[in-house]
Amino acid sequence: MSMFRLSLRYMKKQKKRTILTAVGIILSVALVSGSGILITSFHDMKLTQAEKSEGTWHYRVTANTDANGASMLRNNVLVQAAGLSTDDTCLQLRKAKSSGQSKPSDFNYLQLKEYDSAALSMMPYTVKTGRMPRNSGEIALESGAASLFPHAVKLGDRIALPFGKTSSSKGSNASEDDGSGDTDTFTETGTRAFTVVGFYSSGIYSWQTKGNAAVTLDPSGTHQYNIYVQMKPEVDFPSSIKKAVKDCGLSSADNIHENGLVEWMGKSAATKVRDTVAATFLILAAIILSVTALVIRNSFAMSVSEKISQIGMLRCLGASPAQIRSLVLSEALCIWAVALPIGLLCGLGAMAGVITVVRQIVPDDLGYLRLTASAWPFVATAVLSLAAVLLSARSPVRATMKQPMIEAVRGNAIYRGSQARKNKKGRFLRKLFGFPGLLAAKNIRRNPKQFRTTLISVVVSVILFLSVGGFSMAVNASIKQGINTSGGMDYTFSADNRVSKAVGELGSLETKVKSQPTVADVQKTPVYDNVNLNIPAGRIPGKYFSVYKEFKGNDSSQLLSKSDKGEKYLFCSLNVLEVSRENYRNLKFAGKAPSYDELLSSKGGLLCQTRTFVSSGGRIATADFANYKVGETISVLQNYQLKQSENDQAPRAKERKLNVRIMGILSEAPWYALNADGYLIVAQGNSSLFDTSGLSGASRDQNDQTVLEVRYRKGAEQEADAQMGKLAAAAQGEGFRSYSVYQGNRSSRNGFLVMEIFIVGFTVVIILISCVNVFNTIHANFQTRRREIAMTRAVGMDRKQLYQMLLLECSLYGLTGTFWGSIIGLSLQLLLLHAFGHIILADMQSPLLFVLISLAVSVGLGILAGWSSIRKMAKAPLVEEIRSEE
Repeated sequence: MSMFRLSLRYMKKQKKRTILTAVGIILSVALVSGSGILITSFHDMKLTQAEKSEGTWHYRVTANTDANGASMLRNNVLVQAAGLSTDDTCLQLRKAKSSGQSKPSDFNYLQLKEYDSAALSMMPYTVKTGRMPRNSGEIALESGAASLFPHAVKLGDRIALPFGKTSSSKGSNASEDDGSGDTDTFTETGTRAFTVVGFYSSGIYSWQTKGNAAVTLDPSGTHQYNIYVQMKPEVDFPSSIKKAVKDCGLSSADNIHENGLVEWMGKSAATKVRDTVAATFLILAAIILSVTALVIRNSFAMSVSEKISQIGMLRCLGASPAQIRSLVLSEALCIWAVALPIGLLCGLGAMAGVITVVRQIVPDDLGYLRLTASAWPFVATAVLSLAAVLLSARSPVRATMKQPMIEAVRGNAIYRGSQARKNKKGRFLRKLFGFPGLLAAKNIRRNPKQFRTTLISVVVSVILFLSVGGFSMAVNASIKQGINTSGGMDYTFSADNRVSKAVGELGSLETKVKSQPTVADVQKTPVYDNVNLNIPAGRIPGKYFSVYKEFKGNDSSQLLSKSDKGEKYLFCSLNVLEVSRENYRNLKFAGKAPSYDELLSSKGGLLCQTRTFVSSGGRIATADFANYKVGETISVLQNYQLKQSENDQAPRAKERKLNVRIMGILSEAPWYALNADGYLIVAQGNSSLFDTSGLSGASRDQNDQTVLEVRYRKGAEQEADAQMGKLAAAAQGEGFRSYSVYQGNRSSRNGFLVMEIFIVGFTVVIILISCVNVFNTIHANFQTRRREIAMTRAVGMDRKQLYQMLLLECSLYGLTGTFWGSIIGLSLQLLLLHAFGHIILADMQSPLLFVLISLAVSVGLGILAGWSSIRKMAKAPLVEEIRSEE
């Protein structure tokens, strides 16, 4: 009989262990290959999404007055392509109420975007009907722009409109393709005539198309030009663009703006996405496959110990060491050969299923997510898993071949090498549980090899859970913070406090909104956004400087200001907001939280000093900009305007200082927070301290407003948003405004939701692998001790004592394994978080809680794994059990 066929017979005989070992390999292979597939698919989606949303340009060079700049850059050896654009002119659709200079808000207008052909080809425009312009006499209108004309406009129409420049334009400093046309004043300078040749949309999200922009070709004249640049693939992007711009004498480095596409190409100065992804994948694969190798090693160690007498008999019959090795290696290769394709298919199928599900959840935002089944995840997984299987299977064989053949035939070789010495373990357990506790402590260490095998299995499972599972949860927590930062509220109403009718309308709206069953939370609060906090340099954590530089590109010298006394400080703008008693329960504190009554009576505030950074490429990081503690008093500065007299040429400003005691520190901004550096939260009514309207000579600022923030119930967002829209339409008037944050932030929230789905799924698989490992090893441990346990019963131990002893053994394995696994696992989690920090910066989440969970799970699984074996052995006939290893 060949060794291969003999291996098959052993595998059939040890069917349960074979299946459990195969399941462990399948899960590991599926997890590693699935991770690679997911990384590739997500990376390709981000590249495509960035191109469709922002365009294919790499850098935008702004604030240039030289129309020849694009030509100079185009001829630079470092640049692949360059194009010219400008957006500082508007087309007037209706005459203003007064001639000359006037505000664009007084009439309808179109923001005119002029490109050369190279720049236009880099824009994220999709033609709906017709085509894009081919010369300066043709124009394409943004979707919805036709409705702004006094008369119907269609393809082929000839239009002549007054045009002019704006004194300030958003396009020169922000993303030109947003179509916002955020201008201050418009001055008519002439008339331009165009033929309408097409209608287009911008980007992939509805908010990117405003409906008030138009595109034509060949800009000319004096403008603030933007130059769009594509770099050659082989060059270093950050240094090359600076050198090219400097060589052409066009602009300073401050006017070079990077497209989010560059980050996902791995070419950004701020981060190396490809290196980060590769490093994270390799660390994950190493941890998972190392655990897999130990699982397989333990499984084969148990397998070899069970058939030690058969191996000894084969050696007596003349089998060579090479044949014995091939016997075990054949078994390992058979299990691997069966598990590998199943695992790869499971990984591929799982990713296909997950991608299909998340695309159905958010079809608009994930339209470019496709299953990218490239070869490298499969090849890498196959090679790494084969190496893990072969290396793990060799160790038990080598140990077996060192045993004398006679003892191997007798089946007790496994006990050889354990010295007879006095075992003092178990005194404490004896006091707690009596004689069964003493035996349990002595039994787990009586056989050092079996003890190490079982303990290592528990340790690696804890390592896997704490390192990879903890890493996933930390990233998930950071993503949730990003969701909250993008706007936790879903709808906002605001009233100008200078308009009493609008304020009264907001008060009646609050009652109506609270009565809606689709609304979860409501908060009305005055907003004081002109409260400033100057933070001394010594009170700023070092992490904040590093994160700020990573995302903003500025070091601490550019971040800090200097006072008249020469002291460096960080200028921080705080929003002062109120919190109701109902919403107080939703706040998340870092440390001890005061009661609401304590906050109300103290007149103090809650400080949120955590800021979240989100890059254009979708990277996330959070950092504290100060290290204030509960009980400290901070001095905030508040600027306010004085009433103007007839002789005043400019508004006069005044500043006052307010001292506020910190009653609590928030770990994240409240759900109704607005966009600010930080937040100061006070109890309902206590914000009157910051109201400047009653001060002598003060006038109400135009930003002095009261807001009503609304958060929808989960699953009822669409219905709630429609209801809020109806309420807003009925309440419109002077000084009253409303906005659907849900619609505006829907895409970013969905992106975060997708990340969360992937991370939760990843964590579930990690937990499954850990559970299979612990269950498999402890179950096998008891199976190899059937004779020993039968002898214990034979000398008089009753069933209750037997259960108590063996279950205590399982608990001891879990306790000891958790101790060592926690030390190594938490260290590896820090390594993973550091490696992944260039994409999502996350902090370790509740390590003590994770350790306690690991302890509870490992002990529970140990008891569960041992219970099935103990029940069978306790009921089995003693004589048969004693003879089972003879």
